[in-house]
Amino acid sequence: MSASASSSASSQERRALPARDHAVFQRILMFLGLALIATACAVTDADIEAWKGTVRGPGKIVAVLLADKYSDALRIHAGLALVEMERPDVDGIAELQGALVQLPEETRTRIVDGMSDGLIEMMNGQGAAGGAPTGIGNAPPPIQVRAKDAAFVILQYASPARQSTLTDAVVGWFVA
Repeated sequence: MSASASSSASSQERRALPARDHAVFQRILMFLGLALIATACAVTDADIEAWKGTVRGPGKIVAVLLADKYSDALRIHAGLALVEMERPDVDGIAELQGALVQLPEETRTRIVDGMSDGLIEMMNGQGAAGGAPTGIGNAPPPIQVRAKDAAFVILQYASPARQSTLTDAVVGWFVA
């Protein structure tokens, strides 16, 4: 084989490798792109926490609450986040009530039952959102008032067992 023939064959081999490598590279890029898209669309508890303070956040939180594609745990967190929001421009409890009426009854009951313990904790000043009495005459903090209001609003959608628990908690909040 002559040097030019050898060089030509070697050149063709070099061209064949990059074409095969290019196809593999394209597949890897496609896989990484799909993985990035899949993870970019996943909503987390951290997203909900961040959205509480953004302009469009309440709408996104309501969207999570309404969407069947999210787990009940994430949807419950979204409902509680609407109560926790302390914003002059958005009434989180009104947003919660508006979202709950849109849910099918079975789903609504599941979400509301899941929210009840968190609301009771907030009402009692427990957990991250709780706080010590503040203001004139040791008035309860706004989060506790909002939690009590939310408990009263969701009471009608709770299962019978949870209705009793929420009723006791709301009454207890007033007499405490």
